[in-house]
Amino acid sequence: MCGTICKKILAGIMAHKWSFPFNRPVDMKMYPDYSKKVDRAMDFGTIKANVEKNVYTHPEAFVEDVRLVFRNARSYNDPGSDVHAMARTLQEKFEDRYAASIVPRLVEAQKQRDADKIELRRRMAEQKALGGRERADGECAAIIQAIDSLLADVDIEKIKAATACGPVSRKEKEALVEKFREMDESVLGKALGIVFHHFPGVKGPSEVAFDVETLDSLCLRQVMSYVEGTEHDGKKIWPPKAYIAKGL
Repeated sequence: MCGTICKKILAGIMAHKWSFPFNRPVDMKMYPDYSKKVDRAMDFGTIKANVEKNVYTHPEAFVEDVRLVFRNARSYNDPGSDVHAMARTLQEKFEDRYAASIVPRLVEAQKQRDADKIELRRRMAEQKALGGRERADGECAAIIQAIDSLLADVDIEKIKAATACGPVSRKEKEALVEKFREMDESVLGKALGIVFHHFPGVKGPSEVAFDVETLDSLCLRQVMSYVEGTEHDGKKIWPPKAYIAKGL
């Protein structure tokens, strides 16, 4: 389940110029006290091997091992040291990429859930029309249970994704608001489509009446990433290729 997404995120982090202290296991001969300060050693090379062997059955298992690499680095190295600072900076980049990659998956899960509900109603109608009410009730009860389980999993992923996002500073929020004011109406409408997904009751730009302070970090960072993707060398590039593919 981790597959392509985890490989892509890990490859990007391992390619960073500051990743070299974390790309392979710590040399215990050079740092004999490491095992006393760190309960479970972990490195990007080991994580990469686990991904290739399909060890991770869920993305959260993968992301927990990546976070363990950063926790170990901060535990062993004193604040202010180079490795401690490198670990903190790399984790911020990792969390941003992870949050950005999981949102599209949640959207697809939502679409699949809606499609399953429609199919459930269709099957119930067919079964009742054929007079097999009891059989239909039994089958539908099983399907409803499966859908409820899927819904619970989606809600959990949303919470985890929101938790993974770092807080958005006031300066970043103010900059985002200024960009909204400068946008053409058509561009603004596309950017706000992300907000509409988080707030289904909003129908269009004319009805938008929210404060950026009310949006969670996941929503804000997705909007910020989208807005930044429309700008390049001071010129608007519209629409970004990444969002053409998603139909936003």
